[in-house]
Amino acid sequence: MAIFSRGESNDPANPLLQLFIIDGHDDPIDAAYVGFRILDISTEQAKCHYANQDFNKIQVYPNRGPKYIDVNHLYTDTPAGHKLGTGNYYAPWTANPTLRVGDYMIIWEWKLGAGNPFRMTRQPFSVKEAE
Repeated sequence: MAIFSRGESNDPANPLLQLFIIDGHDDPIDAAYVGFRILDISTEQAKCHYANQDFNKIQVYPNRGPKYIDVNHLYTDTPAGHKLGTGNYYAPWTANPTLRVGDYMIIWEWKLGAGNPFRMTRQPFSVKEAE
């Protein structure tokens, strides 16, 4: 499980939160859409909201606007967008210095093409005090 210190960034040099997309032959494949959201599940009440899929009450990123950040089209900071390679995406995010210490969940959502369904996966991680 990934562990972030407050103030630490997830970026190409430190890609702790990554998504790998593969096809039916286990080969990497790019998606037409990839997005993510981050949830705070550090308290018992937050864990209840998470279990009930009441994500809006515990979402910390993005904190306003869309439910998901589209890593293919927004905030492009590398020539290939937020990709480290074919089918390998990272979440451009920084653990705010005032973020609660504890457990978090990133929910990745992606779609291979216009006629394909959305797929989703979750990845737990933690935030600790800065050293």
